[in-house]
Amino acid sequence: MHIRKQQWLRTRNEKLAGILSGEESVKIDDFTIEIEGPEYGWLDITFTTEGQKPFSINASDVYPPFPNLRAWLEDLVHFTTIPSKSFVMDCENYKVLLSYDYLGVIEKDDILEPVALILLEDDIPEEEQKDDFGYSLMLIVPVRSFVSKLYYTLKNYMFTNRRVFSKNWNHPNGGDFDIRKLMRSFVSKNIEEVIKKMDEHTQDLGHWPLIRIK
Repeated sequence: MHIRKQQWLRTRNEKLAGILSGEESVKIDDFTIEIEGPEYGWLDITFTTEGQKPFSINASDVYPPFPNLRAWLEDLVHFTTIPSKSFVMDCENYKVLLSYDYLGVIEKDDILEPVALILLEDDIPEEEQKDDFGYSLMLIVPVRSFVSKLYYTLKNYMFTNRRVFSKNWNHPNGGDFDIRKLMRSFVSKNIEEVIKKMDEHTQDLGHWPLIRIK
């Protein structure tokens, strides 16, 4: 395990221990997601939040990211039974670790909102990092807002830019481009149904701790 990975794990574990023990209150992060491309088989997904450098994932059509990303989000919305999950996205020239840990619920305006710790980290050597981007990003966010923003931003972008995808995104099994195949690899009725329950505040939150917020 390289030094940076050890530092990342230590930071994650310290953050989790402080929050779950009740010793540390949390600050909910605002964040944005921007998508560019695809161009020559590369799709850029950039996460931005205050106080940290932007984090960009350069997804490649050589290792299609959508099925694994969909499965990860499906696990995240079922946090009561799957409280922690990570996967590695192969971006051809480097890899990105996407991880979540469910923390508990916060109370805001008399409504209970489930919250998770999201961690993104790549294995690009520091000497090859671009100055404008970071190699890791940590977010504490409501599950509903993170899943909904990432899922619908990507889903809508894929459909709106289907002509761009048809020219610049190849299927791993070859054949002519078909937007329906691409959409099917990511679209999830499961995610959409749970997001709807979250919006209506009818989802079972289980027996999880109430987290203090700043």
